Amino acid sequence: MKILAIDTSSASLGVALCSEKAMLAEFTQNKALTHSEKLMPLIDTMLKNIDEDIKLVDAVACTTGPGSFTGIRIGVSTANAFAMANGIPVIGISSLEALAHNFKYADHVIVSTMYAQRDDYYRGIYSFEDAKIRIIKSEEAISKDDIIIEIREMMKSQKKVILCGEMPDRYRTGLMESEELKNLTKEPGFLIADKNLNFLRSSNLCEIAFDIITSGKAVDMPRYIEPVYIRKPQAEVQYEEKMAKVKAMQSMKDRG
Repeated sequence: MKILAIDTSSASLGVALCSEKAMLAEFTQNKALTHSEKLMPLIDTMLKNIDEDIKLVDAVACTTGPGSFTGIRIGVSTANAFAMANGIPVIGISSLEALAHNFKYADHVIVSTMYAQRDDYYRGIYSFEDAKIRIIKSEEAISKDDIIIEIREMMKSQKKVILCGEMPDRYRTGLMESEELKNLTKEPGFLIADKNLNFLRSSNLCEIAFDIITSGKAVDMPRYIEPVYIRKPQAEVQYEEKMAKVKAMQSMKDRG
């Protein structure tokens, strides 16, 4: 069995192909480029480099979110198209859970994050036992300050914590300022992930998909996957705010 994996949920773009015996190829570029232009050529390049035919793929795994609204739509629509054209199953996987799998052999609580605009982050909290994931808190969009409060609460219970994803990346590069996080980095039991572990590996999707298929859960999954946004796109929020102001102004005019 061979699985094609696709991740377009963040600035990084990743594709992978694996069999039940080996990881055959994995291509990742961690730079904010246009995924709509780069995804198909990257898949084509990967398959050509290892002399594989897309028609021999048995399943497609793809991140469904949360993350970049545009990126998620691109990945999901591509995965669905591959699955439909080849008559194979498509498996949707949480981007935050897949990111947490970078640390599946750690004895820490894993706090996975992706930027959600306006100093908010998509956050999921996980732990692993025998490399099997356990969800401590499901994915939400919350403020960076609330995430730090959650981490401190867990550390009060003697838990070790790893913070990974775009929150530590933005902190390191100066795009996010937080005196609280700076203080937290000095405390024993807390780690922020290295930059090479802060982006989602598409090979993680292959392993998660294999677990789903071998456990028999794939037969219960929908024929097509759908994006998971958690919150409305910023453009839609701005439009609703604008329309609310227009209605308020019109109401004031009507009242004379």
